[in-house]
Amino acid sequence: MYVIHIGQRAEHRTTLAGVLQYLNDDRDGKAVPRVEDIAVRHVERGVIPIERLASGNFAVRPAGTRRAILSMILDEVDQFIVRVGGKILRPHEMSRAAWGAVVAAGRLAYFPAEAIDMSQDDAGPLFQTVDLFEEQGPFDIADFVCGEFIRRFGYGTNGPLYHPAASPNCRHEVHVAYALMRGEKVRDCIINTYRDNPHHARSEFWMRPLIEVPALRGALSPSVL
Repeated sequence: MYVIHIGQRAEHRTTLAGVLQYLNDDRDGKAVPRVEDIAVRHVERGVIPIERLASGNFAVRPAGTRRAILSMILDEVDQFIVRVGGKILRPHEMSRAAWGAVVAAGRLAYFPAEAIDMSQDDAGPLFQTVDLFEEQGPFDIADFVCGEFIRRFGYGTNGPLYHPAASPNCRHEVHVAYALMRGEKVRDCIINTYRDNPHHARSEFWMRPLIEVPALRGALSPSVL
């Protein structure tokens, strides 16, 4: 469990990827907090340093080698978010924040500085940085993260295909909208996220009738919508 303090306000997240999602989520025009006003700690491992990157995103700095940090983040996402009761959840079966944490973990394939200080050499004994039976050579972060997503979850960092003829897309609202269109079960708490905040689905305006009129779910083709 991680505790995030921004000023006097406290939030809790089960994963470090969830911390990243919370710190870098769309703030709907609200001011971005100063890095010196943010404190993050794990209830057992203690303080997790926070940095602000040149991109404007916040980054976490847990201790460990590159492989160890990425493995820890993916293990948490696997255990606490994606694999519930042995079933691998799809994006529309998770809350928006939970899927946002999965996406934050997947982003590390291409933006590893959000969890790793890339200016420092990766230090550690051999068994921490490479597997005994894998090919020797530099640790390829993108290959590792993408490979772990496929191995663990059966889909890549953008999630499973939401439509057979469409390209992968990691946006939660896209997966929820297409699940509603197909008439699949989507929990009310997830639907209410979009009912209560239309800003989240501003790019999928055709999602609104599916939210407001349950009888339309599974009854209309994509072309009609």
